[in-house]
Amino acid sequence: MTEITAPRKTPAKATIASWIGTTLEYYDFAVYATASALVFNVIFFPPGLPDGVRLMLSLATLGVGYLVRPLGAFILGPLGDRFGRKFVMLLTLFGIGACTFLIGCLPTFSDIGIWAPILLVLIRMIQGLSVSGEQAAAITMTLEHSPDHRRSFTTSFVTSGSAAGGLLSTAIFIPFVALPQEQLLTWGWRIPFWLSAVVVVVAYIIRRTLEEPPAFLEAQATQVNLSPLKQALQFHWSSILRIAACAMIAGVSYLFATFSVGFATTGYKLDRPTMLWVPVLASLLALLYTPLAGWLADKIGRKPVFIIGAAGAGLTTAPYLWAITQGNWPLIFTLGILCNGLFYSTANAAWPSFFSEMFPNRVRVSGLAVGTQIGFALSGAIAPVAATALAGPSLKDWVGPALFAAALMVVAVTAALTAKETRPYTLDQIDDLKQSDREKQTVAAATVTSPAGVTG
Repeated sequence: MTEITAPRKTPAKATIASWIGTTLEYYDFAVYATASALVFNVIFFPPGLPDGVRLMLSLATLGVGYLVRPLGAFILGPLGDRFGRKFVMLLTLFGIGACTFLIGCLPTFSDIGIWAPILLVLIRMIQGLSVSGEQAAAITMTLEHSPDHRRSFTTSFVTSGSAAGGLLSTAIFIPFVALPQEQLLTWGWRIPFWLSAVVVVVAYIIRRTLEEPPAFLEAQATQVNLSPLKQALQFHWSSILRIAACAMIAGVSYLFATFSVGFATTGYKLDRPTMLWVPVLASLLALLYTPLAGWLADKIGRKPVFIIGAAGAGLTTAPYLWAITQGNWPLIFTLGILCNGLFYSTANAAWPSFFSEMFPNRVRVSGLAVGTQIGFALSGAIAPVAATALAGPSLKDWVGPALFAAALMVVAVTAALTAKETRPYTLDQIDDLKQSDREKQTVAAATVTSPAGVTG
């Protein structure tokens, strides 16, 4: 008789597999963000337009990828709850990677005219749909494989992948932006996009042997004739809205990574390669510091760590932008690293466990995906464009963009204050705590014991 091996947790493997996927996601974001601030505004739009207008249009194509994210979350989130976290992690991996590679192959405005920005927007939309399920599935996979006393620490590695991706992409871009302008605008900008294929291959090798979390496999042992998305929207809509509001703090990071680069190099003519070292050093600090902040969230709570990080990131944006207007490189580096490398990374370390623990197991990917992607869509689509518009046609005004960042911070912190701290509870206790009696009754009425046993 064959012995059946019980499913077991593999936190290290799940953490590494999730981290590398987020690295790819943010490699894509940072490569595109850097290119949209320095290159796309020149090669994909009519040359007769003012510099500020072309930059705003270029950043708008970045925002399009975020606008479609909620739609992708409504599709991919339920797939992660019904067919598995691993299923979505592999699906999104190839979607993100293929789109990034294709962007590097696009002809420019001088080649095909208006079709160049149209094709760019279409690929960004497909990419946005793919990205929308990646992080929620990866965070859930890591959370459910984690020991209860290290859930925030292990899930923080997912978002430290954002620092790794940003660091990798910007470091790769630096030698290319140092090329003569003609070489940068013809072939130099394409190479960082093509290199995404390497990350996809490595991520696939790691992810293909990853096991689903035991909690998910146990849940799949019973058939529930109730859509995870319907359950999430019916019983957890307040948590979804809370997360969407908290996720608006991401707009500060988008403003830092995109607007501030264009603001400095186009508005104030600061040196491009030097300016790109600011996000590189901020990402380097974030890569090392994020797990430490995640460990802190396991010690004192997810909620206070998130609030400290969000408030700090919003408040330090103003002096950072002011330093750019002064052309003061020591202040630019110090305040940029403090804003994004320290404070934003503090919030970034806490939110994976903070947000995902607002939902029970059966709807965790759905709720987390929809909530975060609504917030990321709003902040990602609006923040760079709004900041550029507030800076004026000549990109000289720093006060409007700084006030906008502060407003995003107020929204995020206010929403976080309404959340319940989940650090003291096990995931089993959270499953019980986060379901009302009415929800439990509804799920029980829709549950049929599966004769086939565990599926998925």
